[in-house]
Amino acid sequence: RTAGTQSYNSTTTNVTLSNSNLTATSTSTAWGNRAYSTVSYNPTNIPSGETREFKFTMGDITKNGFMGFDSTPTTISGHGNDNNASGVDYGMYLVGNGSSNNYLEVSEQGTNKYQSSSNFITSNTIFKITVDSSGVVKYYADATDGTTLLYTSLTAMSGDFYVLFYPYDSGFTTTITSWSNNPEWKERNTV
Repeated sequence: RTAGTQSYNSTTTNVTLSNSNLTATSTSTAWGNRAYSTVSYNPTNIPSGETREFKFTMGDITKNGFMGFDSTPTTISGHGNDNNASGVDYGMYLVGNGSSNNYLEVSEQGTNKYQSSSNFITSNTIFKITVDSSGVVKYYADATDGTTLLYTSLTAMSGDFYVLFYPYDSGFTTTITSWSNNPEWKERNTV
């Protein structure tokens, strides 16, 4: 489950990588900080009946940021409601609200598709996003094994997509606990 080695310049990316590059942490507060996988996922390359997935946990549950799939991870995405940005293609927006009154949104291209109840995210929550050979994206989360289905996308993924770490708050941290094909992080700064 290691992601390989990665050269990294914290001055230009605003993200630090640790734990064999499976943990990503934002070092500044702003949309535009990011890390993304070097391996893309394309449904046409997934054998029929199989899925590709990644599971992750969140470090500080009071922080805000995204994890998801994006086709253009080098461009400014934002939540969609911020900075008139287009939004992450397929993502979980983890909203810490600076308190325990947190929640999770499933957001696709800046449109909220699902919102959990308040106080949904705990330090034990496991998140999972999958895509199958037909391009169907599914979002899961729970406090045991990340198998509770929250939302199934109505728009099929088509083309190449990357696993994207897209934080807003400084200190927003996620750790990949498992993923298909072991992609490694590639860091970018859009500022």
